[in-house]
Amino acid sequence: ALIVSMLAYNRNYELMISANFIFELSAGGQLYPLAHFRTMPTAHFWGEFSSWEHCKQRIHLWMDVPLLVYWAGSICVEVRLFTAARSLKGSWLGGFRKYFGGWAMLQWLTLASLTAGFIFRAVLFFDPFFRDGYVNPNDGYLELAPLMETWSAMCWADASALLLSCPKFIRFFLYTDTPMRVLSLSLSRAFYKFAFAIGFSFLFLIAMLIMAQQLFGFNMHQFATPGGSLLTLLRMVVGDVDPVYYEMLQVDEGLGVVYFTIFVVLFLFVLTSLFLAITSDAYAMTTGAMEFAEEDQKRREERARARSKKLN
Repeated sequence: ALIVSMLAYNRNYELMISANFIFELSAGGQLYPLAHFRTMPTAHFWGEFSSWEHCKQRIHLWMDVPLLVYWAGSICVEVRLFTAARSLKGSWLGGFRKYFGGWAMLQWLTLASLTAGFIFRAVLFFDPFFRDGYVNPNDGYLELAPLMETWSAMCWADASALLLSCPKFIRFFLYTDTPMRVLSLSLSRAFYKFAFAIGFSFLFLIAMLIMAQQLFGFNMHQFATPGGSLLTLLRMVVGDVDPVYYEMLQVDEGLGVVYFTIFVVLFLFVLTSLFLAITSDAYAMTTGAMEFAEEDQKRREERARARSKKLN
């Protein structure tokens, strides 16, 4: 691969841009051009704390304060829940099994993303370039690309935390008596199986994209690189198959038909049925457990009424 990298800085807008141009000889044998652009504001959001007036102008600092409080409070709550589960089971392993369900795993993934975001913020905050007011401490060439990568990683961590927080809204139905409570319990029960199925699906996609890159990568730019192959296969999964399929037939009609048939049959029929089976099994187990709990509660109430009659 031939890589051309450029970093530019605009003082008027306090904006830095990184441009990377890559000319890659892919595994499929095709020369494939790529371009990546990243922008980062160089204004120090968390800035200096020389005075109260200066701090009041840093709105990004105060926006991070409630997020930090939520992060610390969530860790305390999860530790307390695990301690309660350990006390109930009498051992660390038993407490771990009782506590670490689907929602707990999702919560810790969210907290891990928030932790990564705070770490990247600290790296940017204590960097000498920002700390000293955009001054090069060595009076020589200063490579700012690591700061750009740190900013990009911080954005990825914040986006991941936001994405993981969206399914957690379903958890609130656990505290209601609506039919959505069954959905929340079913998803919690099936979380581990869903994680296994998703991992299995991605392994299947990786195998198929490597195969597509070797078979069609030399003649089709869609399969020239692993990233392009993955994007093309994901588009085929959602039904965007017409242009890609006909180009595959033009390259090799026999291989195109066989590859497309294997991909569609295995992914759309087998793996989709796997997800449906996991959902149905979790729903059946949840409804059965709820019915058993209701019947058990009724039996207890009947026994209590019978005892009260005998005492009377």
